[in-house]
Amino acid sequence: MKKILILVMTAVLAAVFLAGCGNSGGAADATDTPVFSVNDVYDDPMAFSGEIMLNGVVAEFAGTAAFEIADPTARPCCPAQFIMVEYSGVLPQLGEEINITGHFGEGAVFRATEVRRAR
Repeated sequence: MKKILILVMTAVLAAVFLAGCGNSGGAADATDTPVFSVNDVYDDPMAFSGEIMLNGVVAEFAGTAAFEIADPTARPCCPAQFIMVEYSGVLPQLGEEINITGHFGEGAVFRATEVRRAR
């Protein structure tokens, strides 16, 4: 009987723990928008329809309203993959890790509606 009680309590505790393991990054992250890295979307960005959130590091600026991001896990020894981002707001700083909300438009350019620091 004790073994059954211990197993039931363990299962309940595991279920409670797993239920709390969702995206709980605070009010700023409380969204239904899926989060992807540059590496997740690079091979076929047009397969990601609708609004998504991209996580990346600002790698280069391309004018006054555009910049490229790379995956934050990219290593200096390896060639990085880049996604072009168009944004009409205040541009982030070079090397800053950011979360970008928006969608992919023509030419696989990510059209951002919001840009904010990742951490």
